[in-house]
Amino acid sequence: MGAGRPGRYVGVDEAMASIPDGARVLLGSGCGVPRHLAAALADAHERWRRLDIVAGYLFEPLDLFAHAGSPFSITSLHPTPALRGIDPAHLRTVPLRYGDLPLALGPDGVLAPDAVLVQVSPPDAAGRYSLGVSVGGLVDAVRPAPLVIAQVNASAPYVYGDG
Repeated sequence: MGAGRPGRYVGVDEAMASIPDGARVLLGSGCGVPRHLAAALADAHERWRRLDIVAGYLFEPLDLFAHAGSPFSITSLHPTPALRGIDPAHLRTVPLRYGDLPLALGPDGVLAPDAVLVQVSPPDAAGRYSLGVSVGGLVDAVRPAPLVIAQVNASAPYVYGDG
């Protein structure tokens, strides 16, 4: 995989099986939503009794919203119209200033994820991937996360820098 973090290519079923029941799962947001992985969570919803899904800005509803409460609880960092229709009993909003994301999503943060699902660009010549144009506070969650599952998106641009 990329420099600095060991990894391997797996199918989506194996990737979903690696997410433990009761985990807090951070999804890439904005232009970086890993749509295939989010759909795979919805498809595999019977695998878990409970998962806390944390997401930032969403442009569109996700398939997994149909399973809010069983097993998914949804935590939104940026309330948007995409969240309409989710039963408020299974939706929590935690609006944060952008500068607070590294603390909240970091290893000791109140929303520290057990797993992070992201989309990445294809690798560059050195085998490094990029989080593309939606890095935000995501990079501070990816680095220390116990589990990172990345969906390679051929349309995601390789963007140089921390992401």
